[in-house]
Amino acid sequence: MKEINILNVRKSFGSNKVLDGINLEIKGGELFFLLGPSGCGKTTLLRIIAGLISADSGKIILGGRDITQMPPEKRQTAMVFQNYALWPHMTAQENIQFPMKLRGKDSKYIKEKTLKLLELVHLEVSADRKPANLSGGQQQRVALARALAAEPDCLLLDEPLSNLDASLRVEMRSHIRRICKETGVTTIYVTHDQKEALAIADRIAVLNEGKVEQVGTPFEIYSKPETKFVAGFIGEANFFEGKIANCWQERIEIEAGGIYLRAVKPEFSVEHGKKIIACIRPEKIEIIEEKGNLPDRIQGIVEDISFLGGFYEYLIKTALGKFKVTGFGSEGVKKRGDNVFLRVKESDIYVFEKE
Repeated sequence: MKEINILNVRKSFGSNKVLDGINLEIKGGELFFLLGPSGCGKTTLLRIIAGLISADSGKIILGGRDITQMPPEKRQTAMVFQNYALWPHMTAQENIQFPMKLRGKDSKYIKEKTLKLLELVHLEVSADRKPANLSGGQQQRVALARALAAEPDCLLLDEPLSNLDASLRVEMRSHIRRICKETGVTTIYVTHDQKEALAIADRIAVLNEGKVEQVGTPFEIYSKPETKFVAGFIGEANFFEGKIANCWQERIEIEAGGIYLRAVKPEFSVEHGKKIIACIRPEKIEIIEEKGNLPDRIQGIVEDISFLGGFYEYLIKTALGKFKVTGFGSEGVKKRGDNVFLRVKESDIYVFEKE
């Protein structure tokens, strides 16, 4: 299991700055995600690690070796591309054997290793099929097995599920996590799909405009966003602007639209009257019945309702703007035009500095 250190990596294409001083420490055996919108630099960083393009500055250290200037074939990395890049004239097992033959491995080793890899990716019965006769999910597993046949120190996955339909993506992401954990190979996985990252990553780096916004576990990224971008990019979020009305040792009071809400004191410096941006997740908002003077409540009117299978999603007009609110269960379902009151816990309001 080899760790990877990415040290102050920068890359520009002409005047377009794609990576702006990226620093990351990836643990040995970790399934590490690079997550961000299109154009954030995640695929460029992956290709720099693979040696397919060169960084303008910075270093890539893999298992204590500086591989920054090494050609791709010397780096001990293997990459699975978005389109899998399988040889169409070869069977599944011949595709898997190809990198071993390139390295001059003997026939006994190749046969034994191929059988192990076919078992690992659950493709024993499809070994003699060519890519045209394999499903998208099977092709993806052949590409994974072929990459692992090279016994890399680091496995690089570039949006490996993007060509699959939604139901198959859910099935395949569990296969990928199982395979990576069984082999113990350090894996860097690029995606723009939040659900993929939250479902199977050990840790996630969220990238935006060539910079790292936050690194953390899926829980930390979702439940403790450090920036407004991370809060808005990961999951659904309701934002509103306000100002600090009161400050205490561990809490603050926010005034917005004549409504006063209490929140946990943020990391940045706070003072009376300071303008802020606050965020609340839809599932953290509770629809309550009015019972006298309750603090920290928001009055609103139901504008729209969507039934999404296991829950309802309400769009509620409030003095703070329109809020999405998730309602679970079938009891007490609201109707369009209903007057409602919303409540949220202090710990579920994220507060960011207004830029």
